[in-house]
Amino acid sequence: MANQSVVLYAVALLIFVHSDIYANTTLPAARENPGAVRMSDVTRGALLTPSTEPGMYHTMPTLHTNVRIRAHGISARVTIRQRFENPNPDWLEGIYVFPLPDDAAVTRLRMVIGEKIIRGEIQERRKAKQTYEKAKSAGVKTSLVEQERPNVFTASVANIGPGESITIELDYVNMLRYQDGEFSIRVPLVTGPRYIPGTAIREQVRQSGTGWALDTDLVPDASRVTPPVTPPGLQYSNPVTIDLELDTGFSIGRIESSYHRAGIQHSGQTARLQIDTPVEADRDFELTWAPRRGDVPRAALFTERFEEETYALLLVVPPGDEHTQEQAQARNLTLVIDTSGSMQGLSIAQATAAASFALDKLGPDDTFNLIQFNSSTHKLFPAARQATAETIARAQRYLASLSAEGGTEMAGALKAALGPNADHGRVRQVVFITDGSVGNERHLLGIIEDQLGDARLFTVGIGSAPNAFFMRRAAEFGRGTFTFIGNITEVSEKMSDLFLKLRFPLMTNVEVSWPGAGGVDAWPARIPDLYHGEPLIAASRMQTPASEVNLSGKLAGQPWTFTAPLGATATAEGVAAIWARQKIKELMDRQFTGGATDSNRQQIVDLSIKHHLVSRYTSLVAVDVTPVRSSTGKLYSRNIPTKLPHGWSYGHVFGLPATATGWPLQVLAGFTLLLVALIIFMSKSRKSVIPGSRPFLAKYLR
Repeated sequence: MANQSVVLYAVALLIFVHSDIYANTTLPAARENPGAVRMSDVTRGALLTPSTEPGMYHTMPTLHTNVRIRAHGISARVTIRQRFENPNPDWLEGIYVFPLPDDAAVTRLRMVIGEKIIRGEIQERRKAKQTYEKAKSAGVKTSLVEQERPNVFTASVANIGPGESITIELDYVNMLRYQDGEFSIRVPLVTGPRYIPGTAIREQVRQSGTGWALDTDLVPDASRVTPPVTPPGLQYSNPVTIDLELDTGFSIGRIESSYHRAGIQHSGQTARLQIDTPVEADRDFELTWAPRRGDVPRAALFTERFEEETYALLLVVPPGDEHTQEQAQARNLTLVIDTSGSMQGLSIAQATAAASFALDKLGPDDTFNLIQFNSSTHKLFPAARQATAETIARAQRYLASLSAEGGTEMAGALKAALGPNADHGRVRQVVFITDGSVGNERHLLGIIEDQLGDARLFTVGIGSAPNAFFMRRAAEFGRGTFTFIGNITEVSEKMSDLFLKLRFPLMTNVEVSWPGAGGVDAWPARIPDLYHGEPLIAASRMQTPASEVNLSGKLAGQPWTFTAPLGATATAEGVAAIWARQKIKELMDRQFTGGATDSNRQQIVDLSIKHHLVSRYTSLVAVDVTPVRSSTGKLYSRNIPTKLPHGWSYGHVFGLPATATGWPLQVLAGFTLLLVALIIFMSKSRKSVIPGSRPFLAKYLR
């Protein structure tokens, strides 16, 4: 039995040492070599990686982020400064997977080394990667920014010398959000772990990335969107500071930071927010503001001249009074709740509160059903039931019994909610409540496109860091709307706004015309349905600006028109990039509507290079000209870990085989085997376990 325990120790240590997360360890206060440490020397939690010297370890490269936001009118320019620091005696390559807004048009990259600034250039993705790898091998400082998803990017920085730091600056522009009478800007700060369905592609010699998940047939780039996550108890920080300046164009009535404490100063139509004391990158940042009553513009047009063409960004807020005067429609409502492991804690509380609120708003003419999903899908009723006191009470009891665990098999839930409809006398609506933490977005959007039928899909993003790209795109494909709920205190207000949209007639068959404009190429090509409190936002490229905009459509089945004079337009930097980003999104969407992706690829590449944008097919790369690392010096590559989103449970996410492949399970397995070995020793001997095992352990820890 003693030999068995030795084997268990050996296997456990091998798993543990090769997992890239090396115990609750950190550097002592002072050492002759500040970059290396023995495990026996350390005192508190940190992340270590192996050095070239056996038994010695180095700290992970650190990352400090500053977000600078300049918002004007209905768009914002944001600069993300990421400072990579190497505290080790070895040369390092740092790889960091990070989020951006899903509509962000990434336009500029700068690499800052001391006083030197190297500007990035846009290249086709494969060529940019080759440029980066060549510079990395030559010992030249270089950086690369690639898009993995519209809201997930990878920054790679190579040849960071011992004790050095390199800063990369990334600029993007995106549109502000207007909904239900208030404007907002949201900056995601953490990429939550994603559920990776499908069968692992094990015949691959190498994975496409360095993440904790294996590439699968449904998510062939899974290893590129699953960065390592700091386990509980390990003191590794991703500090963030934020500086924001706002010029609204109207008098501000109310302004607040939704999820971070921040000092805000505002006067008239301008405001300034600063978060100087670093905060952890474990939740999205959001600022919301509302105009004084009656001060919101009905229509605004912002333009930019770029390469002899005029680009325009339009915001129109249709009058909303007539909505509340119409007769509410009878509905067939399906509530879908994500009860997977990532929803454990605050998220499941928010989700069940939102669903409970929805049930209370049902009328006697409505029918409903409730679906929950994790590793499998379950319906409360076989088919929709009439909303009676008895059926609603049963549904409320069902909600109260829900807990979060298991995988995120969303495909089955979508098919169950969007399947054939036998209730043709009612408006069919599906409210999908989830954090959207999935890696197979394309597959799921295809299901929505294929099976939507006469339904409308409304998504509710739950938690501190929902997958906004998937949630927003699912709502667009489902001809519904997207709602964020980041705090339990927001449930009542935001669900009330959502149900106002659900209860009253929507505006359909919407068309936009631009009198006086010539050569218009507008996005979106197909205007979505408009709901109460929802604006129309359109981007266009035109030869000459329009003097007014005309909207037409049907409201409650009756013809409706609205004309807004645009007057003197305001110029705004970044409008051309926003148009190009939205045009690229439209070209990418054709893969779901029968168009071949390959036929659009060259159009996307041409647009991206013309407007200097990162896209699925283009990347930004910056290369210094002076070699700094000799050809004989070894370069170590290190993934920089992310924080777990606030409110998430590490055990419920990574304790599940379906959602936790790679190093988290290796660490867990190592600890488990060590524990089993200790129990065996203690049961077979009265001697101290530690002294008896010291020679064996010392062989690996010296």
